[in-house]
This record gives sequence, C-alpha cells and structure tokens, in this order.
Amino acid sequence: MPELDEDETALLIDRLGGNGSAVGGQPGMVRQVLRRPLFAIIAVGLQRNQSPLPNNPLAFLQALVTRALRDAEEAKEERAERLLQRLARECVSNAGLAAAADVGSPGDMHALLDTRLVVRVGERHLAFALPVLEQYFAGQALLTGGVPAEVTQNVELLDRWRYGLAMAVASAGWEAARTVLEPLLRTQPGIAAWAVHEAIPRTVHEGEGPWPDMPASLVSQRLQTTLEAWQQGLGPAGDLIFLYTRWSGPVTVDARLEGNELGLHILRRHADHTPGLAIPVSHRWAEPRGIRPLAASAGPVAADYAAWPWQKTLGIVASYLHTLCERRDFDLADCDAYTKERLWLASTGLLRRSRRRFAPLQADEAHQALRQSLYSTGSLPVRSSYGHQFSGRQAELLRIDEQLGSGQWADDSGMLHCPYAVPDQEDGPHVHWVWDTYSPPQLRLRTEQVLTAAVEIYTALVDTWFPHLKQVLGLASACPATLVADLYIAPPQDSDSCEPPLMRLSVRPSTGSSVSVRLVPSEDDLYAPVPPLPPGNEPTRSPWARPSTPVVSEPEVFDDAPATGYAYAWLHEDLHRLHLTEHGPRRTNSGLP
Repeated sequence: MPELDEDETALLIDRLGGNGSAVGGQPGMVRQVLRRPLFAIIAVGLQRNQSPLPNNPLAFLQALVTRALRDAEEAKEERAERLLQRLARECVSNAGLAAAADVGSPGDMHALLDTRLVVRVGERHLAFALPVLEQYFAGQALLTGGVPAEVTQNVELLDRWRYGLAMAVASAGWEAARTVLEPLLRTQPGIAAWAVHEAIPRTVHEGEGPWPDMPASLVSQRLQTTLEAWQQGLGPAGDLIFLYTRWSGPVTVDARLEGNELGLHILRRHADHTPGLAIPVSHRWAEPRGIRPLAASAGPVAADYAAWPWQKTLGIVASYLHTLCERRDFDLADCDAYTKERLWLASTGLLRRSRRRFAPLQADEAHQALRQSLYSTGSLPVRSSYGHQFSGRQAELLRIDEQLGSGQWADDSGMLHCPYAVPDQEDGPHVHWVWDTYSPPQLRLRTEQVLTAAVEIYTALVDTWFPHLKQVLGLASACPATLVADLYIAPPQDSDSCEPPLMRLSVRPSTGSSVSVRLVPSEDDLYAPVPPLPPGNEPTRSPWARPSTPVVSEPEVFDDAPATGYAYAWLHEDLHRLHLTEHGPRRTNSGLP
C-alpha cells in the first residue's frame, strides 16, 4: 500500500480508537515509520497500553509479536518462538506454505494458531498471517542458527531468504550480525550488500537518541573490520577500492562517534604503524602527505542499529566502485575485443586524429608517437593520458607499446583498422548527422559488431574483477542468453529533421551466448510484444537475472569506444542494483531493461 501522509496517519489512528493528535509530537523517525498502515495499527495497541512508540519498523514488529505472546507462560512463550522460527524456515523454503506435519505435533500446530500470527491454509498447511511476519521470524531463525550452508550456496534459496536476511541484520547485535554476514560475504557478497542496504536506514535524523556510548577505539575497530570484510569479499575489485587516491596498500580507519554523529578518516597504513592516528583531526590535513587521510566524512549514522558499521563501510566501497566504473578503470589484459578498441583509441589519440575519423593508421607511426610520449624525458611513464580521448595506467601503456612494436594487430601492410564497420556514405545531400553517414545495412553491421564486443568485454569484466558476484549480477546471471536488438532507421528527411535510429534490446534465454541484430521496417515494431518462447523451451534462469521487459533507446554505437561504454554501463547498472555503487551510470541509454 502507498505510504500515508501525516493527516491520514492521524485519522487512521483515531478511527481505531487511538490518539491521532499525538503523532505530530513524535520524533521524525517515528512519524516516518507510522506512514505504513500496519505500523499505525500497531501503534494504537501500544497507545492503549501507554507504551512508548518505537522509532524503527523492526521494533514495531517486535512489539506486535510481544503482544501476541504476552499471555503465554514463559516456557510456552519460548516454545512458541521456536515453533514460529521453524515455521518461517519451512515457509521461506516452500513459497509461503508449510505442511503442518513438518512443523511439529498437533499440539505444536495449535500453539502456533493461538498466537494469531499464523493461519491455517486448508486442512494440512500453515502460513503466516502477513508476509512481513514470515520474514521477521526467518530473520530470527538465522540469528539463532546461522545461515545454513545449503542456503549460502544456492542463489534461488538465497533469493527467498533475502528479506529474512535483512530482518536479521536489522535486529542483530554486533556479534550476531557478523555471524550472519561474514559467511555470506565469502560466497555471495552481492546479496550481503543488498541485505545490509535494506536493513539499515539511509536517511538518519541528527541528534535523536538515545545512542550507544562507544569509545573511539571500538568504533574504529568495527569500521576497520567491516571495511576489510567488504574488500576481501569483493575479490580482485576490492583491491582497487582506493586506486584513485594513488594507494593500493592496507588502510587504517580512525573514527569516533558522538551521539549519532560519526567522524571518520581512512589513512594509509605502513606495515602495522599509522602515525596519523596520534595527530588531532583538526590538524591532520596539514600534516606531511604520507599521513593525510585517503578519505574523510562526518555526519549522522543509524547508531541504534548495531550493524551500522557494515552500512557505513558499504557506502565507502560503493562510492569508490562508482568512481572506478565512471572512469572505466578495470583493465583487461586478455580480452581481444577490449584490446582492439583501446589500441585504436590510443593510436588515434596519439596521432591527433579527429574524433570519428575511421581511416586506417600506420602502426609504426602510432608506436613512434607512443614511445615519444613515454620515454621523452628518460623516465617511464612520463604521462598516461592523451587529451580527452584516451587515458591508461602504466601496465596498459606498456602492453600497448609491446603490441604496437610487434605489429600484433596490424594488417600485412602495417596498418591499423577501426574494429567496427566504418561509414560508407559520408557525402551527399542527405548527410547531416553521424547516423546519416551509414547505410542501413552498414549501421546494422556496426551495431552487431559493437554489441558482440560489448558482451565479450562485459563478460571479461565480471570474470576478471567480480567473479564472486557473477550469479547475482543481472546480465551475467541471465547467461547463456541471446542479446536481441531490433533496429529502426527512419527514412531520410530534410536538413532540419533529426530522427536518430532507435533500438530495442532484449535478453532471451538460450543454450548459448550470441547477439542478433535485425532491421525492422516500422517504429511500431519496436513497441510490439516480444514473441514468447515455445512452451517447455524456457531455460532455468537465476532469480537475479534482468527483467525481460525490453527498453527502446538510441543506439550508442558512434562513440570512440562504444563497446566498452556499453559493457561498463551494464556492469555499473548491475552493481547499482546490489547497492555496490552510489547510483547508476551517467550514460542512461544502456539499452537493457
């Protein structure tokens, strides 16, 4: 249901016999929670008992459960909670229903029904009265028994448990949260990131308490532990988190919490010694370069959640991964599609060719220009960028130097060629826009070549830098699949008309990975329903695969590095869905849903 506004919340509470006028005097966090009808209903019961209103959704659910079990004796209450957790495990694993016989004896079934949190479905099955209660008790079951190994190793089961995981993280103490998250980080760090993001509020009001009183050493230690866990869980990409601070070694977190206001610095660590920790924060920026922080931040955090350090350090990791994606800084040494595009881009930049000029280049001339740039002052490298078209780090520049020197990608005449189909009608009265320089068949061919290269580059990015996320990244988890592109090219118009080509991309499950591009005669064809697969031919797909609804956009195939652009846009979007980047890519026409 949509959230209520404050007037609607007060009206609902009044109609249920509560005091709606008291809502306006509640702290901001409480007012926000009460916008959900379920929590407004629970609030009425709390008001009648003259109990204070909680300030987070989980505490409202705990109040509902406590009220449901309050009339039971202590032993019976403990038994009922165990039975509810057992029922939740069965329901999560079986699409919301559990056979009564799998939960316990007839007496156990009656005990569950007496809580009124559980309902009978037919004669032999039980279910929770609300899905959110199933998720709540699934989370409690995880805190009691940990995450079962069969769940961490099965993406489909993890998908069913993910809201329970979020509930567990939200309600856990510090040690309990580690028990749940650390095994998950070793197998599925993407789902761990999703659960932490869902569990801890992102919008936090400053100064509303009470907050825990934690010494700075403990705050720093917990942030250090969680930052290292995220970096290790991400695998190779985790090692590059601080790449743009010119530091790839270990770091030390120095932080302090005052109320719910966190001040944080991340410092270079030299062996086990970080002298910067002894320097007052107010003076640290003026210290020698080796002691200045790599990152610093200050602001309120959800300190009443014990697992808040996991969310804070996830935000740090997401910020730097976002930068790495925006700058396309994940090098690929063994991907031919990436190498060809980068080599062409570097060569045209070195020889100062205008953008979108596709005439072949002399490989020797490009190599000479590269060596002139690299070795001109006797040191290596002198520079690692050429204008705004190409930038590369030392390892890639040396690799390009070797490839140009060996003539690896040149033809028999020593010429380098653009890796994609080039314009075939650059002159003529109808040529006004870049797409006008391509005939329809030539544009179809270029689009197919670019998308094929993009899939190859995307796959290499995932396999090389994010192997632990492969099962939960949207496009990667859909493979093997066929990327289908329907391309519409408007007939030539007058010079004032600007009708760019349009393309619809969709992902179709298949037995092997491929790209299919076809020209369609009408723009209406782009919006026609995608033909369904024949019954019985649908391959099993990961629940984390992309939705199948196609998106229509302009084809982004005219850039200097179009395949790399598509591959990074797809990767960036996939990481953002798991909350491993701050927001999606600036390039919005990535084409995929």
